[in-house]
Amino acid sequence: MNPIDSEILDLLRCPVTGSKLHFAKGDVVELINRRVQTGQLADRSGKLIELQIDAALVNADQSLLMPIRAGVISMAANRTIELSSIKHSQSES
Repeated sequence: MNPIDSEILDLLRCPVTGSKLHFAKGDVVELINRRVQTGQLADRSGKLIELQIDAALVNADQSLLMPIRAGVISMAANRTIELSSIKHSQSES
């Protein structure tokens, strides 16, 4: 079950690109949480992320992720997570 009403989701836009947002797939959420557990994930500001996420929104080109914890979306531009660096480092593993 998605924690955000579809009508609200239609109104939300990426704080960086301005594009529409969509729910991240479960495997992306799992990957994020694995990186959080191992202390290998920082947000765009460079701050290490210490709390796992329940769900997430991604922008249209799936380059940025907005975490959702306890039903609250983190929409600050500096708190987004760049997915390109995660996918790149995953392919090197």
